Amino acid sequence: MYQKGQVKLSNVYLRNFNFEGGVRWEHYDFNEYQKYNLPDEYQGYALHDKSYLSYYLRGVMDSRDASYFATRGMTFDAEASFFQTDFKSGFNNFGAVELNLGGVVGIAEGLVLIPSLHGRIIMGDCLEVPYLNYVGGTEPGRYMEQQLPFIGVNHANVVYNSTVIGRADIRQRIGKKHYIYGMANYLRTSHLFDGLITKSGMGRWGAGVKYSYDSPIGPLSLNVHWSDFDHKVGVYVNLGHYF
Repeated sequence: MYQKGQVKLSNVYLRNFNFEGGVRWEHYDFNEYQKYNLPDEYQGYALHDKSYLSYYLRGVMDSRDASYFATRGMTFDAEASFFQTDFKSGFNNFGAVELNLGGVVGIAEGLVLIPSLHGRIIMGDCLEVPYLNYVGGTEPGRYMEQQLPFIGVNHANVVYNSTVIGRADIRQRIGKKHYIYGMANYLRTSHLFDGLITKSGMGRWGAGVKYSYDSPIGPLSLNVHWSDFDHKVGVYVNLGHYF
């Protein structure tokens, strides 16, 4: 079971950015727990009924000309958070910084390049499984708020405390409402920040192809993908808008 309460100050606009800040209270009651392919050092970790407080500041900007099938513009979504629990002693307070940045660049008639960068860095000793870094799926925050998208993996998987994903999609419109995508991304993850650029980190590739139709109820799409994360071919179907 998951419960959440929040007090925030939102809709503070500055130079095309919308800022929001506040305090979150979250409660987890784990009757059953799947390990989400945890790294070895977390395999023995057991989750218990626990509440958390976090303080956060978030900035968002979206200049795209459409939420789906945009032809120009960019998106920016960044958040800094600090976590503690139950005001009890012995808890290792920790922080996290997350960034999701994307753009849409026209190349030719109906052809666009869609580059994006996604990352989350945990600062401090985080042994709280709900707040580890997770990757998987096609959209950020699809399964949980801190989940980063990674083409080639359908479900959320735990990675290390410093994680960055670079992605590039190319999309061709066919007719008025049909679209074909080629998608590729590369992930770097490490216990330490410098492992993102040194051999101590781990790298993974993923790629896929997608067909989408711009229907009256929202985009209908089918993608087929593969990655060396789990060396499996996957299929994902989307019907309508994300909520």
